Amino acid sequence: MRNVKNIIVMILLIGLSIFMFIQNNTLNELESEISKKQSLIDEIEMKLEEAGETVDSEQIVHEVRESIISAKEIGAEMIEVDNTLTEFYQSWDPVPEDDGYLRKLESAQKKNTELTGAGEQNHIATWQLNPEWTLTLETVINYGDVEQIPVLFKMTTAEGELAGIVRATYIVSEHKLTDIKKQYTPAGERDRVV
Repeated sequence: MRNVKNIIVMILLIGLSIFMFIQNNTLNELESEISKKQSLIDEIEMKLEEAGETVDSEQIVHEVRESIISAKEIGAEMIEVDNTLTEFYQSWDPVPEDDGYLRKLESAQKKNTELTGAGEQNHIATWQLNPEWTLTLETVINYGDVEQIPVLFKMTTAEGELAGIVRATYIVSEHKLTDIKKQYTPAGERDRVV
């Protein structure tokens, strides 16, 4: 029994030695590659300096950021528009006679037309069916250089229940939402104002 344990220990020690030898060789190879790459980087930097050129890292970062596309901007605009329209069209409260409020409504209608192509009669069909609901953009992923982005908005009631979702396609070059589809949950239908 003791001999078996000794054999197992010897096998483990031999295996460990082989493993460490392989790891040491791999580490040496990696250090050699790093050294070669650093030499290449140094050589490129020296040639750039000789040519009088410099690398503008801030410009490169700016160019990369410019090529990233997100629906956050149009999402924020659409939330503001729908909140304003919902406050006006989906409420039993009397409309304020304030000129500033009416200008805000007209501005929201104009922006709604720009962002969704909504006609004059479509402004009343707000996404939110209750001014107490919260509309949030759920699509917060950044995309590469693309023309269309699928967008998802979520509506929740004042109690925090899911009221519904809005799916759309963001056409980047036109800064416009198309193929808008609204779906409401039973909780959303029960909580609607009008």
